[in-house]
Amino acid sequence: MDMVILSKTTNQCAAQLYGVPLINRGLGHPMPVYYGCVTNARDGPTLRWLFLKFEHDQYRIDNKRYQLDRLPEFLGVFHHILDLYREILADVGV
Repeated sequence: MDMVILSKTTNQCAAQLYGVPLINRGLGHPMPVYYGCVTNARDGPTLRWLFLKFEHDQYRIDNKRYQLDRLPEFLGVFHHILDLYREILADVGV
């Protein structure tokens, strides 16, 4: 059941990652990369997260499943994403 939940939520996240750049471009605020994260919502013994990236109209899915028992690794992914956006926003003067 865990993979079914991740598959459904991954499809939803991918749709949102496709739509957000369209909206942002229309508003004059394009970004070079977008990230998404989905979870199995604890459907099973362990809560898991999966990360997606949308860049240059292509999806990349991190096939690794992140869990709280490996918290430094899990938080490291978020740290990487935040650092990237900090750089992007600094380049545009925000």
